[in-house]
Amino acid sequence: MGWNLKDIFVSDAEFEECVQELAEKIERLGATLSQIEDGKTMGSCLDELERLSIAHEKASVYVNCILLLDGTDKKAISDSQKMAMLSSKLVTVKNTVMYEFAEKYKNDPQCDKYSVFLYKLADKVRHSGSRDAENLFAEMSAISKNWAVLHKANLAQTKTLGSNPISLASATANQLKDDPAIRREGYLGEQSICERASSVARFALCSIKSENILEARMRGFSSVLEMCLHQDGIDNVFFEQILDTAKIAAEMATGCLAVKQRLSGNNGLKWYNLLYVASGKGEALSWETALDSIRSIGQKTGVLVDGILQRAVTENWIDYEQRPSKRSGACCNSLHAKKATYMMLTFSGSVKNYVSLSHELGHAVHHAILQENNFFDSFAPMPINEAVAIFFDLIAGDELASRYPQYANAVLEGRINNIITTFLEVQSRFLFEKDLFSQCGSRFPDMEELCEMALSTQKSVFGDTGDKESYHPYVWVSKPHFYYQGIPFYNYPYMIARLAAYSLYGRWLEEGALFFEHLLGVLSQSGKANVQETLALLGVGENNCWRFSLDRIREVIEQWNGQD
Repeated sequence: MGWNLKDIFVSDAEFEECVQELAEKIERLGATLSQIEDGKTMGSCLDELERLSIAHEKASVYVNCILLLDGTDKKAISDSQKMAMLSSKLVTVKNTVMYEFAEKYKNDPQCDKYSVFLYKLADKVRHSGSRDAENLFAEMSAISKNWAVLHKANLAQTKTLGSNPISLASATANQLKDDPAIRREGYLGEQSICERASSVARFALCSIKSENILEARMRGFSSVLEMCLHQDGIDNVFFEQILDTAKIAAEMATGCLAVKQRLSGNNGLKWYNLLYVASGKGEALSWETALDSIRSIGQKTGVLVDGILQRAVTENWIDYEQRPSKRSGACCNSLHAKKATYMMLTFSGSVKNYVSLSHELGHAVHHAILQENNFFDSFAPMPINEAVAIFFDLIAGDELASRYPQYANAVLEGRINNIITTFLEVQSRFLFEKDLFSQCGSRFPDMEELCEMALSTQKSVFGDTGDKESYHPYVWVSKPHFYYQGIPFYNYPYMIARLAAYSLYGRWLEEGALFFEHLLGVLSQSGKANVQETLALLGVGENNCWRFSLDRIREVIEQWNGQD
C-alpha cells in the first residue's frame, strides 16, 4: 500500500489555494502584532500563529511526501522552495513575538496555553542577534534549504555510466543482496554516482555549513557544536560523558567485525558488508506477519499504543511499496492537522525492513502523544525522538524473535549492524563534520579534500586496513543528514539515542508494562523539556546509567560473537 495524499489535499489546486491563503494570513498577522494591547489580544495572536504553523506544516508534509516518492518531481521541487520562503515569513512573525512580547506575556494567565513557548522565546533572545539580523537570517535559511533540495534532485537524477545505468537507490539496495559480487557492484556504483554528483554537492554542503557558522557567530556561540548542544539543553560535562561512552562502545563494536565479515563471505573489512544481514535466510516476512508481531506490542503496552498502530494501518500512514523512483531508507513526517504521522520505507520481506517499520512506528507513537499538546510544544529534541524509536524497534525485535524463532538470528545481526553503524560509522560522520566546520569558516574545501577528510575520520574510528573498499570517501555526498540546514551535527544525537534506548530497554525487560506507563507519561512532556531534563525523568544518564547501557550492548555483542 501507499499513501493517499488526497487525505491531505484533494488536489493540487486545493494545495495552491492553501499556500496563497497562508501567505496572506501571515502578512496580516504580522500587521496585527503591532496592535497588541493586552494579554487577551496577545493570546488571540498566538492562537492564529499556531493555526498558521499547523497549516504550513500540512502543506510542507504534502510536498515532502511527493519528493520522497519521486525526488525528481519538478513541481514538487518548486513547491518546496515556496514552502521554504513561507517558513522564513513565519519565522519573522515569531521573531516579533520573541523580541517584543515573550518576556512581557510569558506569565500572563490569558497566554497560559503558550507559556512554555513564550519562556523559550524569551530565553532565546539571550543568544540572538538584532531582530533585523534574525529576519535577514531567516531569508538566508530559506535559500540554503533550496541548496539541499537541489542536491537531492541532482543525486536522484544521477546514474552510473555504462550500458545498464542504475540509480543511487538501486546501488544502495544492491549492497543488501546475498551475492558478495552484487554487493561490491552496488558499492562501486554508489561511489561512481557520488563522484559524478560531487561538484553540486560540494557547493550545497559548504554553503549550508558556512551559513551555520554565521548563525553561531551571530548568536554569540564559539562554534556550531556549542550552539547545537545549547539548543538541545546538553551541557559540556554530559556531552563529554557521551563521547567517552561512545568510544567504549566503538571499541566493543570493532570486536564483532570479524564474525560479521566471515558471515558476509569476505576477508577483511568491506564497507558494503556493514549493513548486510547474512542470518535468517529463508522464507520472507509477509507484511501481515510483520504487522501482527508489532500489533502484539500494542496489546501488551496499552490501549493508547494499540490504537495508534491500528490507525497507522487503516488510515494508510505507511508507504511501503517498492518503486524505482522512491528514495531509499526510511523516514517519517508528523502531521499535526490530522494527528497523524506519514511514514516511508520499502518493505521487501526482510527482518531489516521489519525493524525499520517498527522504528518509524515508534516515532508515530511518540508523535501521537506529543500532538495532544499545542503545536509549539509538540516537538521533542532529536536525541529523545530517536531514543524512543530505537527502544520501540528493540522490543519489536524481541517480539518477532519470540513469535517466529527462525528470525531470531537476523534480529540479532540487525542489532549488531545498528551498533556498528551508530558507534563506528555515525561517530566518523560526527568527526568529519567537526573537521568540515573548521575548514568552512575560512574557505570551501575542494572535492578531493572532502574525500580525504572522510577517509581520515573513518580510519580513525574503524582503523586503517590498507583496503580502500573498507571506507566510503563520498559519504559526504550520499548521506542526506549533512544537508539539513536547520539541523547541523545530525549525528551525535544518534549516539545519545542508542545509549539511552538500551537503558530504557533494560528497564522494560525488568519492569514491563509498569515502566511503559511511566515512559508514556514522561514523553507527553518531552516537547516542553530539553534532552537532559527528559532523560533525568527517565532515570537515564545518571548514577552510572551509561554503564548500564554499555552492559546491555555488551550482552548483544557477546551473544553475537559466541556464534559458531
